[in-house]
Amino acid sequence: LFRSEKDSSLRTSACRVLVRCDVEALTPHLPVLARCVGAEEAALRAAAIEAFRRVEDSQVLALYAAVLCGRLPDSHWYVRRIACQTLARCQPEALAPHQGPLVDRLRLRDQDVEVRIAACYALSKLPAE
Repeated sequence: LFRSEKDSSLRTSACRVLVRCDVEALTPHLPVLARCVGAEEAALRAAAIEAFRRVEDSQVLALYAAVLCGRLPDSHWYVRRIACQTLARCQPEALAPHQGPLVDRLRLRDQDVEVRIAACYALSKLPAE
C-alpha cells in the first residue's frame, strides 16, 4: 500500500491502521512513515506523524526528530501540533538541536494556540540555560 504513488488515500489508511497496531508491528515501518511525513497531502502527513507518536523508545524516536521538525512550519495547524507533541516525547539531548524551530512557533506567534501550547510543552523538556 505504501508504494502506491497514485492513491494517497490508501497510504493514509495504511498509516491509520499502523496507529492502531502494537508498537512492535509499527517499528519496521518507520522508514516508510518518515517518507509519508513529507507527503504532499496533509491527511497523509498527519496520519504518519500520529503513527510516530506511538513509538515508545525515545532513542528510536530521536532518529526521526529531524523529519518531525521539518513539519513545524507546515501549512496545516494539526500537522504542526502533532509534530510538536511528538517531538516532546524525545529525550532532551535529541530535542535540543531542534530548539530553534520550536521557538519559532512561539516567536512567530503561530496562528493556532494549540500549536503554541504544544511547542511550549516540548521546550519545557529542555534544561534551562
